[in-house]
Amino acid sequence: MRILGIETSGKNTSSVALWQDKSCVAESVFASRQVICQVLTQEILDVLGTKIVPEAQLDAIAVSVGPGSFTGLRVGVVTAKVLAYCCGIPVVGVSTPEAWAAETKAAARSLIAVVQPARRDYVYLTTFEKTDSPMVKALTSPQVISSQDAGQILDDASRSHQVFVTGDATEQLEARVLEKLSLPASETNRSSDAPRAATIAQLGGEKVSETNADSAFRLHPIYIALSQAERSQGINLGL
Repeated sequence: MRILGIETSGKNTSSVALWQDKSCVAESVFASRQVICQVLTQEILDVLGTKIVPEAQLDAIAVSVGPGSFTGLRVGVVTAKVLAYCCGIPVVGVSTPEAWAAETKAAARSLIAVVQPARRDYVYLTTFEKTDSPMVKALTSPQVISSQDAGQILDDASRSHQVFVTGDATEQLEARVLEKLSLPASETNRSSDAPRAATIAQLGGEKVSETNADSAFRLHPIYIALSQAERSQGINLGL
């Protein structure tokens, strides 16, 4: 099975990858801040090694659906939906924190907390239980809470579980809390502001059988909070 993975949830970097026969055969990580619209399509073609996407004979497209950067998610999801529709293949949405958790090297049955930046002193907090790689079991849905409350939740959880913290907002947690917890061993988690597109593709491959035929029309990004433009105008576009 050939799957194109698209990851655009980060503020500064994005990535695309080609997953085939249970391994990543090509991947590109690139700077995307303020230029994601200009560079994404060419990065996809370069990874696929074709002039047009249908020539790559893909079986599915997997895309990160957030939470994360508003602009990045919208561009990534729309691109994935259009390509899937044109190729007549399913598009699979993969939770961004699920990908963060799947990349974390943790002991079985341990708790993985994914902490992502929201705004100001708030973070997105999502928790998972580590199962057989690469899958993880979601324990909570993404929620927006203060950094202080997130730290308290993880502090309490560490009394009964081995806790691993990952994501690109761990620095917003209090140092005294992090000292009590196990930090992720995965190198990728500490060198980027987003998970890898290869992980998105891998997880997407596990979910293809669950995808509806009209996925290109139904898939939407996960937005927990309104964008800055929507907040300033007092509207909800429902995008």
